[in-house]
Amino acid sequence: MVSEANAPLIEHIDLAVNFWGAKLCNLHESVEADTIY
Repeated sequence: MVSEANAPLIEHIDLAVNFWGAKLCNLHESVEADTIY
């Protein structure tokens, strides 16, 4: 159960997770691009 007080914190964590998820995804893609199979 999420209380009103915790909602901004949850949103902030959500944004942070999305941000780092995107960063990791980009990093992974650039590593794959540099890798010769």
